[in-house]
Amino acid sequence: LSKLSKLSKLSRLKQPRTKYPEIGFVMADKHNLQRISTVLAIVASAFFAAIAIAGYQRTGDMNQLLVFLVIAVLAFAIVKFLFAGISRLLDKIDSP
Repeated sequence: LSKLSKLSKLSRLKQPRTKYPEIGFVMADKHNLQRISTVLAIVASAFFAAIAIAGYQRTGDMNQLLVFLVIAVLAFAIVKFLFAGISRLLDKIDSP
């Protein structure tokens, strides 16, 4: 009985659990998309934030700065949401 419980604990440790707040449920990250999606979301967000800062320095327009900062936040959320959908799609393809 103790060997069985140790094996079940080990099997739970092998698959990292991640939470996708966009969808609202917990699932295993079998395809290792969590790190990729985070990196791409940060890159996309940083791109729009850099445009916001450069545009503000050039023009001094606060509205332009705020619009591009909002776009940066939306870009982060959209990329994370897309990768959550891709992960769900890959899980459906893998399941029998």
